[in-house]
Order: sequence, then structure tokens, then C-alpha cells
Amino acid sequence: MGWCEVLGFGVRGLGVLLAAAVLAAGLGAASPSASASEGADIGVELAVVDDFADPQVLAVTIRNHGPGEATYPTLHLDAGAQALVGHDADPLPGSRDDGVGCDQPAPGRLGCSWDALAAGSSIRVEVAVEVVDDDRLTASVESAGTPDPNPTANNDDGLLLHPAVADLRAVADPPVLDPDHDEARPVRIPVVLTHGGGRPSAGTLTVAPTEVVPDLDGCEVVADRWECALQELAPGDSQAVDVASPLPEPGEDPVEVTVTVAPVALPDPETADNVVVVVVHARAATPADIRRHQGAERIRTAIAVSRATHPEGAPAAVLARADEFADALAGAPLAVRVGGPILLTATEQLPDATAEELQRLLGPGGTVHLLGGAAAISGGVEDAVRALGLRVQRHAGANRYATSATILQSLGSVAEVAFADGDTFPDAVVASAAMAARGGAVLLTAGSRLPEETAAHAAGAEWAIGRSAARAVPGAAELAGTTPAETAVVVAEELFPSPTAVVVATSAAFPDALAGGPLGARLDAPLLLTDPDRLSPVVVGWLEPRTAIGEAHLLGGLGALSATVE
Repeated sequence: MGWCEVLGFGVRGLGVLLAAAVLAAGLGAASPSASASEGADIGVELAVVDDFADPQVLAVTIRNHGPGEATYPTLHLDAGAQALVGHDADPLPGSRDDGVGCDQPAPGRLGCSWDALAAGSSIRVEVAVEVVDDDRLTASVESAGTPDPNPTANNDDGLLLHPAVADLRAVADPPVLDPDHDEARPVRIPVVLTHGGGRPSAGTLTVAPTEVVPDLDGCEVVADRWECALQELAPGDSQAVDVASPLPEPGEDPVEVTVTVAPVALPDPETADNVVVVVVHARAATPADIRRHQGAERIRTAIAVSRATHPEGAPAAVLARADEFADALAGAPLAVRVGGPILLTATEQLPDATAEELQRLLGPGGTVHLLGGAAAISGGVEDAVRALGLRVQRHAGANRYATSATILQSLGSVAEVAFADGDTFPDAVVASAAMAARGGAVLLTAGSRLPEETAAHAAGAEWAIGRSAARAVPGAAELAGTTPAETAVVVAEELFPSPTAVVVATSAAFPDALAGGPLGARLDAPLLLTDPDRLSPVVVGWLEPRTAIGEAHLLGGLGALSATVE
């Protein structure tokens, strides 16, 4: 029974790449014919043999459930818009004299017939389907010479077809200077390649420009880039690769490193995360006292801050939702009180990178403080944290205002209380960072309205940070400007009389500033907010006369704070 080559309708033999058996029991001339009145109940079943192959291999089984012999059983296959490119349905002994058992009238259709199939016997045929889009393979059988007593029960079957794909991804950490070299080149860029789903696949890694050299065997220069062959990755696997980049001299243009990963042969269903770009600036152009804490995205930036502030670990950590600020705004004082950083999570799933950082930070039995209820951080995330061998304490109220009050209650005695608007984030992240540094706490207003959840503490509040909070709590001292950057400067001026460092974050998004609150507290440094593309003039004006400030900590990558800001 050999595979037949597909040549067209009515051609001898169809076939192709696969090798499987046609199983027949009691077939051919040895089986006595049954009378038409006895009938033959013919059925068909489809099954997957290998949907990791390309083309995919599927099995078709034709059964005669009896009671009599089926004469001229016929199979019809339809793969829709997909191509049936092979089968192993050679004619069986006793088939038609011309030796043709199958016809293929169209690329996605196949018809095969045999002389006879004895009661209780089956025929198994394997077919190869080239799947390029989601579709359906359908099969039907009939016995042309024998009545089927049950033609509607099992004469048809269907199977969904999906194309073979492999979702490869690339993530790069910031450049790392080799500590054994003084202002050295090259710098090292750690890259992690992962397989996010689909089918196992080898991959191709591309690195440009050619002066950026991947530390990987099997690489060669092709035109203006390196191309490297990757070993096969299975779904969930990852591979770490370092690339070495030149370090520009002062005054030279930065080096823009582009790293791309792609599966071999199989398509990638999500190509947006296949490419990562890292910009390497001249080290000498960036003074040693300006330090950037960054990751590829907000979750990894929080991890970078955690590693900088707690290189030897911590007794506890605070976990906040990464995509919404509501329950996280009052978290910095709690993080400082428990002695840990603020890390970020998705609502429904604990990111692998965050889980790894929690394990690095905390010993067995360490505590993770969750900010907000299950709508902010789900029970599934809580279970994932517990599965790491860590304890969980949740700080949650019915809403963001109640959550801030719950955090205040958890802190116990505090030096002072500041109110800030909880309906937007800029004033609150500045207030939270300041109170974390001063041993205080933050409570939230609903814009210029004082909600009942925090109203009981208004009489004893020292500070109202931002104009909305000042209207809500008129008895507190107002620290406010007309923009987020100006409010941050007013807070720095009033609450940090002699700073030697500053922490700088974008005013366009909350996560980096949120993670930077505990960092500012450790440095006794104010949190300043700025436009992403330039250092806000009000910040420049405040910084210029303060020559005692010798450190600036920038939060986030170049998308958060540009090289111009740096």
C-alpha cells in the first residue's frame, strides 16, 4: 500500500509524504457477499494523527457495523479551502481492474471506493492536509451496492483544522557595563527569547547593526545584520542570549540595537512582540550620578527598582495592579513600613517575572501585601503568591478611598497625614512618595469632594496635595501647583528642605512613579514629575540652584523619560 501522487481527477495513485497503514479485516474476495436485504451499517470517524506536522496528518476510519457485507463502500472527504495533498488509500485486493481507488476532483476534495467491506471490518486511511487557515475537514460514507439500515447515525463526521503556528517573543533588559572595564566598550545587552504558544519550532535570531555581536553559535553576517539559527523551542521554553554593543564616545550618536526573533517555516500569530529595540548612549555623556532604573515595560521597571533598593532581599513586598492606579496610590508608605518594594501584577495572573522577583526578595514565609480587593488583584493571583510559599495580607476596602483608609489603619501610628485626589494619579503618587519618606500616610479625595470613607481623618490632616484635595480638605495646608510637575516641585520645596537626590518619573503614566515611591523614601528624596520628552521648565528651575543634589534616579526606559530628559 504505497502513497499515491496527486496528479488530478481520475489519476492513478495520489500521494505524498506520509506512511501509514490501511487496515482491513476480512476484505476482498474471501468475504462472501451479503444479500441486499441484509444491509450494511457503514460509519466513518475522523481523528488527528499528527497536527504538529506540516502538512498535518489525519486518520479516517470506515467501519461496517453489519449485519451484512457492504459492496462498493465509498468515502468522500472535503477539506474546504485547504489542500488535501496526500493519502495512503491504495486499492485493496479485489478493487477495480484499472487500479484506481481514489479520485481528486479538486485540491480540497477526495473520493475513494472499494469493492467490498465485510461485516465487522474496517478500513483506515491517513490523509495529509496542508492547512493555511482555520477550516473544517468533513467525511461521509455510503455503500453504493448495499442498503444502509441506519444512514443518518454515523455516516458523517467532521474535524476542525487549524494552521501550524509558533509564537516566539523577544525581551531585552537595559545595557549592562562590564564592571571589569572602566567606561568600557562593549556593553552587554541581555535578551530573553520565549515561545509563547503554538507548536515547537526552531527560530531565527536577527541582530542589527553588524557591530552589535550576538554571543551565540551559528551566526553569520547577512547584509547589514547578524542572522543566527536557534535550536527548537517548545511552548513555554525560553533561551537567554547576550549581545555586545559598542559604547559610543561622548558626542557620538547612540547605537540603536534591533533584535528580532522569528520561527522557522511556521507563521507567528503575534508579531508585535518579536522585535525589541535598545538604545545605547555614550556613558561619558551620562554622569555617574544619574541612574536609570528601567525594564522592557512597567512590570520590569518595578522589578529594576526593587533590585536596586533591595539587592539582598527584603522581609516583605507590596503588590499592586499594573493597569489601574485606584487601589495602589496609597501604597508607598505601606511598602516603606514593611521594608519592601512595590511590585506590579496583572489582575488575573501573576507575571512570571514578578513571581521570580518575589522569590528572590523573600525567604520562605515572607509576606506579600496586596493592594485592593479581588477586582483589582484576583484570588487566582493570591493563590499563585501562596503557591510560592509566601504569606498574603490583603488591604482592601469597598472602593479606592476605603482602601486608602484601610492602609492607614494597617500602618497604625503615623507622623502625619496628607490628602490627595484619588480620581487622578499625579498628585497622589507625589503625596504617597513624600509621606513614605516622612513616616506619614495618604488618604484619597474624590476630586474636590471629601468621601465618607476618609472624612473622619480630615480634621487631623497636615497636608492637602494638589488643588482638588485643597478644596476637599480646606483645613489642611495646601501644597499645589497648576500642573503635575509644578505640584511635585511645591511638595519638594516644602517637605524636602535639603535633598541630596531626586527621583524623576513621567507625568503621563502612574506605574513608574508608584514603584519609585519607596526608592525616594530610602534616599530621603522628593519625587519629581516631568513631560516624557523634555525636562519640565519648572523642574529645571527648581533643580538649577540646588547644587547639593548629587544624584538623580530616572524611572523607566526612553519611552517614559527620553534621552533629552536624561
